[in-house]
Amino acid sequence: MKFLYNKHNIIVLFVMVICLWGMYHGFRMGVADVLAYKAEYALKTWEKEKRLPNESEVGTAIINASSAVSWESANPEYMDLHAQVLLYKALLYWGDNKFDPISALSVELYQRSIKRRPNWPYTWARLALVKSYRREYDAVFYEALSNAVKLGPWEPGVHTTLAAAGLFGWSELNIESRRLVASNIHRGLRFSHSELASIIHRYRRKASVCGYVSVDEFSKSLCGW
Repeated sequence: MKFLYNKHNIIVLFVMVICLWGMYHGFRMGVADVLAYKAEYALKTWEKEKRLPNESEVGTAIINASSAVSWESANPEYMDLHAQVLLYKALLYWGDNKFDPISALSVELYQRSIKRRPNWPYTWARLALVKSYRREYDAVFYEALSNAVKLGPWEPGVHTTLAAAGLFGWSELNIESRRLVASNIHRGLRFSHSELASIIHRYRRKASVCGYVSVDEFSKSLCGW
């Protein structure tokens, strides 16, 4: 009886430990989710208003995003979010010596996120964008560009992000990559025509893009053929 009683106590204790672990893990996930939501809401606000945040706004968003990662360190979505916010901070220091180290952290976080979630096209596209802004048209950039197109050929967000990445560094790209960027834009015209046209106008690359795309109803409205 004593042996059975002790065995019963061990089982109860084991069940209690499992329950407590589950409660703690659920708590961590809940806290991380709330913090990530705050950072994501800020990002969406800046994107909707088409503006850069001020230092206070981006500082708060970075605290929330980095805290979400600290609570759930293996979550690739939070790493991606933190990287996005860091890029916004880096852009506040465009042309300043602070841009490089801040944007380098963004690159590092995107690469960590990709290791956890290698088939997510948006992270590849965002990695290509920050590499382009850093003017690093290397193997990492070309891999990001290629994988974003391959994994998200019909994703509107991938179309616009890669358009910005490719057109910003157009003069530095090889022929194959220019074709990849142009074909990505061409596919995206049926979903995000006005936004893509705006990006092309921003970088003054209408003639460049139109020289690579085939003639159809979507390219006609862009190129005026």
